[in-house]
Amino acid sequence: MIGYAYSLISFSAVLYAFAFFFPYLCWPAVLIFLIPIFYLTLRSSINFAQGYFWGLMFFGLHSIGYFDALDNFGFGFAGTVGLVLMVFYVALYSGIWFWLMRYRIKREIVFDLLYVTCITTLYFYTIHTTVFWIFDYIEGYTLINPLLPLSTQAGWVGFIQLVGIWPAIMIMVLVQLLISYYWVHKKYIQGGLILCCLIFIPLFLTPRATPQPVWFRKCAHVKISHQKWNNPWDCAIALDECIKKTVEENPEAKILLMPEGAFPFPFNESDALQLWRENSLPKDVHLLFGAYRKENGKLYNSIYHVYECLIIESYDKSHCLFWTERTPKIGNWLQFLSLNERLCFVSGSEYGSFFEIDGHRIYPAICSECFCDTKTRGYSVLFVGEGSFGFSYIPILMRLDAFLKSRLINQGLTYVSNQGLFFDSQ
Repeated sequence: MIGYAYSLISFSAVLYAFAFFFPYLCWPAVLIFLIPIFYLTLRSSINFAQGYFWGLMFFGLHSIGYFDALDNFGFGFAGTVGLVLMVFYVALYSGIWFWLMRYRIKREIVFDLLYVTCITTLYFYTIHTTVFWIFDYIEGYTLINPLLPLSTQAGWVGFIQLVGIWPAIMIMVLVQLLISYYWVHKKYIQGGLILCCLIFIPLFLTPRATPQPVWFRKCAHVKISHQKWNNPWDCAIALDECIKKTVEENPEAKILLMPEGAFPFPFNESDALQLWRENSLPKDVHLLFGAYRKENGKLYNSIYHVYECLIIESYDKSHCLFWTERTPKIGNWLQFLSLNERLCFVSGSEYGSFFEIDGHRIYPAICSECFCDTKTRGYSVLFVGEGSFGFSYIPILMRLDAFLKSRLINQGLTYVSNQGLFFDSQ
């Protein structure tokens, strides 16, 4: 029985992980991965060890896409150790989830179903919003929302818009629990019918369209190569060629966009703008791009607005990820797993800052300001540095997460990454 239980648990974890690896292909896996767990819950007692095992398997698989990025960031062995420790820590919550589910009433089925549904929804909420409370801010594990794979389907986006994120998750959990209940009592036809309804009915819904901003038609993406630069001047020369090529190919463009960290050095202390002014950047073109800003010895991850070959303004990232962008507030005991001082950023601008271009307000956000934001704020441009993730599934999840949040508030979003400009879910 023990081997049978762990086989079902392993199948559930792998199924759920594949929904994130291949969201456009394996999105139905999100609608069935809980059935093996609930089947065991209703049929026999589950325990903390089984939940911890499930957490190790799923989070271990989900984190694969981060290993290459950590190496590109320069973490090396320390980054690997830190990521492994993070998986072991987050898996504890899966163990607690299983442990709590075993204490259902076991006599009143209605209360059992409600109890397990609420505990499971609370588990997803904790992982998504607060799991890293012990280290720093109340912050969750990013790109782990179970609705992300489902957001590849327009009908499911319409369903999420209709009921909201957490009610949609609760409904998804409850329906899988009902399917498990019928199958435990050998009512396979009823369970199968409910499963078909869960998969197909939402597909007939139509999502609300998000408006495309007028200024988006004037934009062009500056495609850059992602590589490690030895010094600011070499980077400035390479970007100068990229800007020149973009201007030649898009003579009507009035706004040029580059992703987060396009110039990974303090731009305000470099001569890059002088070079671009002389060679590639027209005076009547706005340039918005990611670079660092250094002031009073503090380093900021910023977006610059350049017009008439002058720095008009800049926006500093207000949310820096602990460990990868800053040392946790609890102290320096994780410093040996953190970035060196050169890349420890300081949080800057407040939410709501904007650039004004030709009478249009553009509200910028940078990477984790969106992915770690549980309040679904109204950004209009999101600058993301995807280059470190190579061709893994993480960039796909980042776009799905950003567009799902923008659609929930009917806010058109322009997504600026290394791979190009994206609007809505194109």
